[in-house]
Amino acid sequence: MIATARPIIRRFLLLLACGGTATLLLLAGLGTYAYRTAREDALEQARASAEAGRAALEQVVQIVDLQVRLLRNAFLMALAGRPDAAEPGSLGPQTDPGPTRGVTLSLPTAPHNPQARRRMAAAQALYPLQRVLREVMPELRWTYVFDAGRDFVSVYPWLDPPTILGEAEMEAAQRAFLGWWEYDVALGALPQRNPDRTGYWTPVYVDAGGAGLMVSHAVPVDADGQFQALTGADLLVSSLSDMLARRTGGGRFVVIDQKDMAVADAEGRIAGEMRAAQSLLGGPPPVPEAGWVRAGPAWMIALPVAGTPWVLVHSLDAAAVRRQALADVVPYLILAGVVLAGLGLLFFAMLQQFLRPAAGLADYAKRLADSPEPVPPPTVPAPWRPWFTRLEAAVREQRAMTLQRQLAETLKAAVVDVALDAVIIADGEGRVVAFNPGAERIFGYRSDDAIGRRIGELIVPPETRAAHESGMERFRRTRAATVLGRRLELEAMRADGSRFPVELAIHHVSVAGQDSFAAYARDLTPQQEAAREIETQQARIHQIEKLSAMGSLLAGVAHELNNPLAILVAQSTLLREKAGTPDLQRRAERIHAAAERAGRIVKSFLAMARQKPPERVPASLNEAVRAAAEMTAYGARSSGIAVTMALDPALPLAELDRDMMGQVVANLLINAQQALAEQPEPRCITVTTRSIEEDGARWVALEVADNGPGVPAAVAARIFDPYFTTKPSGAGTGIGLSICRTVVEAHGGSIALLQAAGGGACFRVRLRAIDGEAEAAPPAPPRASGLSFLLVDDEPDLAASLAEMLQGLGHDAVIAPSPGVALELAQEGDYDGVIADLRMPGLDGAALRRALVAIDPGWAARVVIMTGDTVQGPVAIARGGEAEGAVVLEKPFGPAELREAIAPIVEARRR
Repeated sequence: MIATARPIIRRFLLLLACGGTATLLLLAGLGTYAYRTAREDALEQARASAEAGRAALEQVVQIVDLQVRLLRNAFLMALAGRPDAAEPGSLGPQTDPGPTRGVTLSLPTAPHNPQARRRMAAAQALYPLQRVLREVMPELRWTYVFDAGRDFVSVYPWLDPPTILGEAEMEAAQRAFLGWWEYDVALGALPQRNPDRTGYWTPVYVDAGGAGLMVSHAVPVDADGQFQALTGADLLVSSLSDMLARRTGGGRFVVIDQKDMAVADAEGRIAGEMRAAQSLLGGPPPVPEAGWVRAGPAWMIALPVAGTPWVLVHSLDAAAVRRQALADVVPYLILAGVVLAGLGLLFFAMLQQFLRPAAGLADYAKRLADSPEPVPPPTVPAPWRPWFTRLEAAVREQRAMTLQRQLAETLKAAVVDVALDAVIIADGEGRVVAFNPGAERIFGYRSDDAIGRRIGELIVPPETRAAHESGMERFRRTRAATVLGRRLELEAMRADGSRFPVELAIHHVSVAGQDSFAAYARDLTPQQEAAREIETQQARIHQIEKLSAMGSLLAGVAHELNNPLAILVAQSTLLREKAGTPDLQRRAERIHAAAERAGRIVKSFLAMARQKPPERVPASLNEAVRAAAEMTAYGARSSGIAVTMALDPALPLAELDRDMMGQVVANLLINAQQALAEQPEPRCITVTTRSIEEDGARWVALEVADNGPGVPAAVAARIFDPYFTTKPSGAGTGIGLSICRTVVEAHGGSIALLQAAGGGACFRVRLRAIDGEAEAAPPAPPRASGLSFLLVDDEPDLAASLAEMLQGLGHDAVIAPSPGVALELAQEGDYDGVIADLRMPGLDGAALRRALVAIDPGWAARVVIMTGDTVQGPVAIARGGEAEGAVVLEKPFGPAELREAIAPIVEARRR
C-alpha cells in the first residue's frame, strides 16, 4: 500500500510547492468568471425587462389592430346590409352632436354617387361602435374611415372641421382636406402599395388637431373585389411612453419607427416634439435581435415589436452594469482567500486520512478482482474499514450479477434460436450480424450466407429498397423514425425471389453510441390463406341462402300454378272422353297435352327446389335430357336459339337420380343460352347422347355444344371452381358448373369442357353404363265401382272436376263446402274415403286427417291429401307426427294418378 501511495504523495507535494502561483491564477480565473457571470446576469435581467416592455407594446398593438379590424368588419357588414341614407357632411363649422356621433367631412362639390353615399352611410353607422372602442381604450385619439373615392372622411369623436383644416377660406380647407389622401395612413392602403391588403402602421407624426405626437394604424377595406375604403385609428405617443414608464425597470427604453424616429420614451423626453432615436440613445440603434451590443458608454439591445415596424431599444449604463458585476465578485474573492489559507492544513489531513487509505482501497480492489479466492483487507484507519467490507461485498455481488447476465444472455440466445418467427439483428449500417433458424426457414438463406450482407438486399423487394435505404439514412441523420416500435404488415422477398406477406416489428438499441436494429418477422401467408378461405366459405353460405330462398319462391309459384293446372288437366281429360266429334276430341287432346306439359314443367321446377336425399335408380339419361329441354324450351325459343336433339334410342341405362341429373342438364342448357344471347344468328345448341368405350369401361355420354364465342384458355382452367363466373354482376352466382361437377362426380362420372366443332363451347358428361332395364311403370290398379268419396277443396272448380273424374272411374262423390262440414259428414255418413286439399282456411287437410283418425283409427288409410306444394307439403303433413300411411296426391293429376292414389282404398274394399 505504501508503494502505491508514494507517487500520489509526491504529486501532492509538487502541488503544494506550486500552490502560490496556482492560487493566484485561480483567484484571477474565479474573479473573471464571477465578473462575467454577474454582468451576463445583469444584462439578462435587463433583457427580461425589455421583453416585458415589448410584450406590453405588443398587447397594445394587438388591441389597436383588433379594434381597427372590428371597424373594418362592421363597415363591410353595414355596406352589405344596404345602409340608410347618409347624412351630409361639410368642411365648414359644424355643431357638436354629442358623444353619440362623429363628424363627416365631405367636399361640397363631390358627386356623391350612389356607391359613395352607401359607403358614407356605412361609415356613419360605425359611430356607436367607435364610441364603445374609445371607452375601452381612451388612448385612441381618433378612429376614422377614409373613402377610397376621396369623397368623404368619417371621424370619431366629433371635432369642428376648422380645428384641423384651418379657418381659412373654403378653397384652402378643400386643399387641406384633399391633402389628407397624401398622408402615410392613406397611401398605405392603395392596392399598388399594399397588394396583400394587410394592416399597417404609419411613422410618428404631429397631430394637426393639436393632440401631440401620434401614430396611426389602418386596414384596407375591399368589397366585391374592389378597394372601398380604409379603417384606421390614431394612437397617442404619450400613452405608449406612459405605459413603458409603468412596466419597465431601469435603463432607457425608446421605441423607434420605420424612419428611425422616436415613437415612445419611458423617460418622457419626447414631450410632444418629434425627435430622432439617435439623439435619445446617444448613438445609432443596434440591429434588431442581435443581442446586447456595446455602444460607447452603454449596452444596447433592440427587440422588434410584432405586428408593427417598430423596434424597442433598451439602453443600460455600462458603468452601472460594471458596478453591479463587481459587487457579485467580492464574495468569490473572499472565498478564494479562505480556501488558499486552509490549503496547507487540508493537505496534511488529506494525506493521513484520505490519500493513503484511498490508495490502499484501490490496491485492495485490484487484488479482489484478480484473485477468485478471498483476500484479507489491509490495516487502515477505523472510518475506512466499512468501505473495504462493502468493496468485498460489492465485488462478490458483481461476480454473481455477471454470472446471471451471462446465463440470461445464453437463455435469450436459446429463445431466439428456437423461435418459430424470424429474428434478424443488424448493425447501424444495416448489415446483418445475427440470423436465427426461423429466419433461415422463412427467407430461405443460410445464416452464414446472410451475415455481413445488407438487410435491404436480403428481404426487401427491389422496388422498395430505395425507400428503405432512405429511411435508414434519415434515421442516422435526424434520429427520426417512422417504423421503429410499430407492427407493420408489408411484402418481403425470399431467397428465390418470391414475395410473401409478413408482419414486421423493428426495435432500435443503442449501446455505447453504437446503433443496432432487431427485426422480428412473421410469415402471414397461412393467416391470409385462412382469412381468404373464411371469406370464401362465407360467400358460399350466402349463395346457399340465396338459392334456398329462390327454391322456396319457386315452390310457392309452382304451388299456385298446380291448382289451376289440376282443373285444366281434369277438365281436358273429361272433355276428351266425352267429346262427341273427332274435331272436338282433337281439341281436347291438345288442351290436355298442353296442360300435362305445363304440369311436367312445374314438377321439374319442384324437383329442383325439393330438398331430398338422392335416389339413384337405373334410368335412361335421355329422360333427364328431355325433361330439362322441355323446361328450358321457352328461353331458347324467346332468344331465337335452335335446339337440336340427337338422342341415341339404344342408349344404355345408368344409375342416376333423375331430378339431380335433370338439374345438371338444365344448367348446361341455360349456360349455353346465355352464351348465345349476344351472338348473331344463327344460334344453335346441339344435345347429343351416345354410348362410348373409354378407359376400359363403357360409358353413357352427354354432350351440350353451342356455336357461341367459346371459353378463353385463361378462364377454362377455373371454370369449374366454386363462385368463379365470367358473367356480369347480378347475372350469375358462379356455382352452377361447380354443382354440376359435384353431382356428376357423386354419380361416379366426370364432366369436361371440350372445343365445339363450330368454335363454341362443348360440355361432355360421362356416366358409367349399366346392364338392365328401366323401372317398369306400376300396373294399373284394379277397377272397382260403387265406392263413395267425400271431397274437400277450397276451390269449387277443382272439387267439381275431381268429382267428375271419380264419377268417370265409377265412384260416387260428395263435395263438402268446408273442412268443418266434411268432418261432420264423415262422422254421420257412410263414406269409403275422403280426398282433401292440404292448404285450406281453418282446418287444413292434414288436421282433418288427424281429427278423423282420432275418432276412428281406420281413417288413417282412407284419407287422400291433395297438394300442389311438394316441397313444404310433406313437412306440413308430418307436423302432427301421424304421417305414416298417408296417401299424397300431387297436383296437377289426371285420371291415372287419381286411380293410383285411391287404389289402396279400392283394394281394401274389395277384400
